[in-house]
Amino acid sequence: MRSIEESSCRDEKTRPMILLGGGQVLLVLAITYLSIFVAVFLAVHNAVTSNNIQIRTIHLNATGFHPSIVEALARRPIELRVSRDDSDACTSGIVIDEMGVRRGLLAGGVTTIILPPSAPGDYSSHCRMGRLTGNILVKE
Repeated sequence: MRSIEESSCRDEKTRPMILLGGGQVLLVLAITYLSIFVAVFLAVHNAVTSNNIQIRTIHLNATGFHPSIVEALARRPIELRVSRDDSDACTSGIVIDEMGVRRGLLAGGVTTIILPPSAPGDYSSHCRMGRLTGNILVKE
């Protein structure tokens, strides 16, 4: 005859089950939700539209560009969505000299910038004052 402890650790098919404490369950759930969030975030923020426009999203705040490096494919236009949640004067604009971009950014909103198809290369971006920097890495 099986003991109570042994039978509570097995399901109907007699496979061992793992019993977790409350803290361990929360950790497993947190890791699962984080994995799903990252997968969805990357899928949404690195999408390609039906007309071959690459969508890339960055966030600009007083600590810098997030992510600091954005990757895209060469010879395809890029729809760059720049979000900003502060009112710092430095983050009030974005400059990408090699692409001829100098745009103001909405505080607490998202500004969409269409970047032209570009040759492979590393294109520097910076805030209006040049204090915060990022890069757009265009690959073949």
